[in-house]
Amino acid sequence: MPPKTIKKKSSPKNQTPQSTRRATSTGQLADEEVLASRDFLRQIIDINPHFIFAKDRDGRFTLANQAVADFYGTTIEDLIGKTDADFNPNKTEVELFLKMDREVMDSKKERFIPEEVIIDVAGKKRWLQTIKRPIIGKDGRANQVLGVSIDITERKQAEEVRVRSDFTRRAQSPGLASVVSLSM
Repeated sequence: MPPKTIKKKSSPKNQTPQSTRRATSTGQLADEEVLASRDFLRQIIDINPHFIFAKDRDGRFTLANQAVADFYGTTIEDLIGKTDADFNPNKTEVELFLKMDREVMDSKKERFIPEEVIIDVAGKKRWLQTIKRPIIGKDGRANQVLGVSIDITERKQAEEVRVRSDFTRRAQSPGLASVVSLSM
């Protein structure tokens, strides 16, 4: 009877130093690629001047870019895990944000908000145009919302100046002045 041949199972103990180095370097390369990709995406959202954010069902930020952090006068790191209420004293505004976010998650439908007025950390009135979309998980449920807001403050201020200017010009026109004086 021939002797039994026992095959050794491949294990880290039985790998050659070269194969261990290759496996380690392949793993490190993959880790480095993931980190580089993550850094690249972070840079992309942070250099974007528009507000980019994601929130969970409780209104906690799960993602935010530098523009959102700047608006609230904080850092991205300090914003994550917190809610608008942690930075915004306007309770009505905060409740409205959460209500709209939950509606988007519950309906699984995008919501376009053509104009909304908010007050920044410096107390300055700002107008935003916002799109909110549900983030649908593998289970088919939407437990987060993605928001992108464009600051349209300069446009709104220019519109107000134009409207005031038009009103002043009409009020100073001779035909309109006589109509105004007749109606008094």
